[in-house]
Amino acid sequence: MNPGLLAFSEIETQKLQETLAKFSPKVFVSVHSGQLALFTPYAYEKLEPLNGAKMLNALGGINKEYCNCKMGPAAMKVGYLSSGTSVDYVYDYIKAPYSYAFEIYSKDTYIPALEGQNLSLQEGSKTAVKKQLNNKVKFV
Repeated sequence: MNPGLLAFSEIETQKLQETLAKFSPKVFVSVHSGQLALFTPYAYEKLEPLNGAKMLNALGGINKEYCNCKMGPAAMKVGYLSSGTSVDYVYDYIKAPYSYAFEIYSKDTYIPALEGQNLSLQEGSKTAVKKQLNNKVKFV
């Protein structure tokens, strides 16, 4: 893994930064694996975003139906700080009012609401997000 010399020093991150600035999303979801959790900013310090209650409220239905896992500000929930995350960047600089990191897999992942739908975990996650946001979401 090459983090580059500086923030946005690599072509991939430059293109992502450019795309985010042009698109100006209202909702941003970064999908990860390694645990089962729904995180909001901030990861670089232990504090809640100004609209943290609204962000958590929007996740409530997803958490109840698909996850039943920890949710909230990343640094406060995982117990360590992570600088340079896309979730913090999109919230602070792109000004997306809803910016999340969905940790969608751990070795014990099971999503009862998707049982029998024969969906991959990625497609199941998209289905869960679309359902909770009343299909008012576009995946790019």
